[in-house]
Amino acid sequence: MRKMVILGILSLLFLLPVALVAACQQQPEPAPPSPVPVPPTTPAPAPAPAPAPTPTPQPLPLAVDEPKLSEDEVCTLIWNRVPSQLPDGYSKNDLSKDTRTAEYEGDGKWLFSVSGKVRQEGPVTTETVKTEDYWVDRESCEVTSYELHLTAVYYENTQILDISVDKQNEQVMTETADTPILRKEIKLKWQTAKGTAHHGYLEGCIENIGKIPIAGLLIEYTLFDEDGNIKIIEEYNISPDPIPPGELGKFREQFSTTGKHFQYYNYRFVLETGQTFEYLEGSGQEEPVFFYEMEMKGI
Repeated sequence: MRKMVILGILSLLFLLPVALVAACQQQPEPAPPSPVPVPPTTPAPAPAPAPAPTPTPQPLPLAVDEPKLSEDEVCTLIWNRVPSQLPDGYSKNDLSKDTRTAEYEGDGKWLFSVSGKVRQEGPVTTETVKTEDYWVDRESCEVTSYELHLTAVYYENTQILDISVDKQNEQVMTETADTPILRKEIKLKWQTAKGTAHHGYLEGCIENIGKIPIAGLLIEYTLFDEDGNIKIIEEYNISPDPIPPGELGKFREQFSTTGKHFQYYNYRFVLETGQTFEYLEGSGQEEPVFFYEMEMKGI
């Protein structure tokens, strides 16, 4: 028994180095890697179910609103119903048919309009005035002008017509018109010549019956002897100078001569410029009238 134990110990001692050598020569297999922990994943929520589409409401078909009358028919109908005398003293005659319009606004309602231009003239006044070149008859008149607008609402179903009138753009101005006065007129009130064969005087009176003053008016006398020969030609001033319209002008001059006696004379009216006043024949019972008509220079 003791012998066997000893043998066993010896065997063990012999096998132990061999085992150690073998163990050094053989590499141990690496241990498998530890598993990496995977974080838990939250599952994505399932998509919500799409809502059912909302049905689009379909508009109900609208009833067609059409007028019973045409635009021309409405214009004629309303125009015929507009009275001759309008509110506020206006007149239908002041409106122009060519400006009529009508517009349908629905539900049987029409809007109508018509307009016109009005001119009103006041009384005419006339005065005689002096311009740079001439005396003129100036006519003045105050003129008022404005635009007249009539609007109306007409209902087809009830045939009701509502009218209103409005005045716009009113203007007031004075218009003038000048007529040159080219005619100067005088009336011979009286004249006489008295004296002896060699001495005497001439005198007389005229009236300015025209519209404008007469300046530089003279009376020209021609004296003849018994044989018809001209003895004297003289021009005499008439005063006042100028002679206003409606006023009198007077003249008186003395004369004397030698030789043959004075037998008769004649006369005429002239201006200082040499222009002559012409004689207007009357009925024989009227006083002589003379006139001078100016030339139309500068007009």
